[in-house]
Amino acid sequence: MKLLFFLVVLSTGAYLAYDYFTAEEPIISPMTQAPAPRLAPKGIFFITERYSEVTDSGVRALMPGTRVRNLSSAAQGTTKVANDHGEEFEVPSRILTQDLDLRDALLVSIADNHAKVQKHIEDQDIVAKHQKDARIAEKARTAQELQLKLAELQVQYDTAQRRVQLETGQSQAKSLTGGAMAGERAARATFTGIKIEIEKIQSRLTKLQLEMRREEFGQNSQ
Repeated sequence: MKLLFFLVVLSTGAYLAYDYFTAEEPIISPMTQAPAPRLAPKGIFFITERYSEVTDSGVRALMPGTRVRNLSSAAQGTTKVANDHGEEFEVPSRILTQDLDLRDALLVSIADNHAKVQKHIEDQDIVAKHQKDARIAEKARTAQELQLKLAELQVQYDTAQRRVQLETGQSQAKSLTGGAMAGERAARATFTGIKIEIEKIQSRLTKLQLEMRREEFGQNSQ
């Protein structure tokens, strides 16, 4: 019985060993393999981060995505490169890449950021224009109200002027000394008050019109 069990175990082991060593290697589809990275030609690199340096003539910079040529290794961790204009820089080696996919991603990101900034500027311009139009409209309404008030005061001015003339004539007829009577003095006071009010409104109206012209030409009113 033991012998029979031993023979069964031995046969099973032999079968499994045969199946393992004779099994075909699994076929790996090319679609499952990672694509080979796209690399720039030898000696060509791209900047991954903004780099700037101060020179005797000012500040110069290399922007992300800029193509450069590798000239030589410089100090430890740095590389000497030149851009397409022949300007030479000594940059950290870590900000250099030959990966074209990374370069493309950088350029797309930069373009997206520029588009967002431009959109923000355009939105701010629209808001500023609306605010400017609102200020002009408010000043125009105020100017219209002042014009109406001025027209009313002009009627009162003409009436007060005629009243002064009338009271002056009556004073001269009634007074042997030629002194002004109370009615004449009151008429002249009313006339003077209306005249001062008209001058104030005309001055304010002139200022408003100047502010509106400044707004229309994009200048800040004082």
